[in-house]
Parts: sequence; structure tokens; C-alpha cells
Amino acid sequence: MSYKFRLVVFAVAGCFAAGIALAQDELPDLQQTYLDNCAACHGVAAEGVIGPTLAPNDFASDATAFVLQILGGDMMMPPFADQLPDADIAAIVNYVRIVLNGYEGPIDAGFVAELR
Repeated sequence: MSYKFRLVVFAVAGCFAAGIALAQDELPDLQQTYLDNCAACHGVAAEGVIGPTLAPNDFASDATAFVLQILGGDMMMPPFADQLPDADIAAIVNYVRIVLNGYEGPIDAGFVAELR
């Protein structure tokens, strides 16, 4: 069983355990967006590499603060406002908040656009 497959299985199980409604076909896209943009610093399993661990992470409970962090950066984290579209930021936030941390309340690209 591949590592990516195990992460998707973990993600699906985590969503069901938390009672969160995300379509199963969304999970690979959310995960891939995270892997493409965040894993180099935060780790494939969000365990932290040069950036802090994102799972578990209480900061992820606040969707607004999390989006603003991604948009504006802070300290060692570069800003991604000019690099990522709203839909990708929403996917990353949903993956970290819902799949990896079990928080409820998915966001969409419109939420990110309002904060931008």
C-alpha cells in the first residue's frame, strides 16, 4: 500500500470519525493541493519539517486566521497571496482543518476572496 493511498484512507476515516461531510472524491484533490504547496515545509503528513506541525494544530481551528496566515505569511513562512488562487487556499485550509485536525466548517474560494 503506497504512502499517498494510506494518507487518503486516513483522511477519509478522519472525516467520517468527525462527522464531517466532504465528498470522498474531493479528498484526493484537497490532499494533492496540500502536497504540492505545503508539504516541503510542513511535511507530507503535516508533521512539521522546517515549518511547524499542522496536525495536530490548534491554530487551524480558526479558519479566518489560517487563511490570513497563508495569504500574508509570517516570520519564516512566505506569503502565498500572489502565488495561489482562492480555490487552492480553500482546499489547503479544508484539508488541514477538516481532514487532519477534525474541525468542522469547510470554507470555499469566496471566503478566501473576502479576506484577500
